[in-house]
Amino acid sequence: MRDDKENIFKKLKRSVGDFFYDMSVEFHSLKKEMFGKKEEAVNLKRIKRKADIRKYLFIWLGLALPIANFLIFFVYVNISSIDMAFRHSTRDGYVYDFANFISIFEEFRNPYSLISESLLNTIKYWAFGFFIVMPLCYLISYFFYKKIWGYNFFRYVFFMPSIISAVIMSSFFKFMVEPDGPLTLLIKSITGKQILLLSNSDTAFTTLLLYGLWGGFGINLIYFTANLQRIPIDIIEYSRLDGVNTWQEIRYLLFPLTWPFYSTFMFLNLCGIFGSGGAALLLTQGAYGTYDFPYWQYVKVTDGESGSTYICAALGWLITLIAMPISLLFKHLADKVEAVEF
Repeated sequence: MRDDKENIFKKLKRSVGDFFYDMSVEFHSLKKEMFGKKEEAVNLKRIKRKADIRKYLFIWLGLALPIANFLIFFVYVNISSIDMAFRHSTRDGYVYDFANFISIFEEFRNPYSLISESLLNTIKYWAFGFFIVMPLCYLISYFFYKKIWGYNFFRYVFFMPSIISAVIMSSFFKFMVEPDGPLTLLIKSITGKQILLLSNSDTAFTTLLLYGLWGGFGINLIYFTANLQRIPIDIIEYSRLDGVNTWQEIRYLLFPLTWPFYSTFMFLNLCGIFGSGGAALLLTQGAYGTYDFPYWQYVKVTDGESGSTYICAALGWLITLIAMPISLLFKHLADKVEAVEF
């Protein structure tokens, strides 16, 4: 009897021990599973954080140069130009007044000054680009968009001035129009007169305009062609089924669809109205009535006279004050034209 009680007690003790042992194993397994998942989550978060740091570091390193360029050559330069515009050099040092602005107005009043000629020529350059070159770019880009025969060849021809150095282009052009140049000889054979295009006040400025015509296409054709290629081909096919001809397609279909881009392009062109110029530096050095605003400022800054840089800084702010309302007015009027969505 006593042995039976001892066996029952041992079995009970063993059962209780096994129960607590199993509970302990389950508890340790559960603890390991819970903390293991937590540790795995922490590791994954740490790996993700490192990947994000590498990603953002790569992005900011890529943006470092353009940001530095913007801060130095736009922000710093424009802030410095405010200081320079009102700074006036005297024997006693620098003073801040409106002397630079007064000097500019006196330049305009001087009949022998080149600033009036430069302003007029700059407006002519801008008008030529705005009313002639830009519409021609749009028209030529339309034919590229329609993939006319030989469009790949002509695309490279028009883009060539953007690839070749301006110095090389101007040197080649000078060779063409020099007294024994091919173009001069051709004109002489047709008219019977030797006309020196860059050495004649009647032809020098017009020659520079035409010289800039080819160079005015370049990258603009790529912009316009890319904008036209965004238009779904289904729209063009439907219009053809409705009997739309080429002019109607341009006037009533393509132009309204591309108006937002074209108006933005015209707005940017208006912003730089007083920065328009030709190749006076490379071809004529301003002789024979070919001065323009950019070249006039270049000569003013490099002539070595004291205060010339400050006068140009003041002129820059005057130009900004004049061009800004003109550009904003055009933007306001352009926004009134309802954009066509597709």
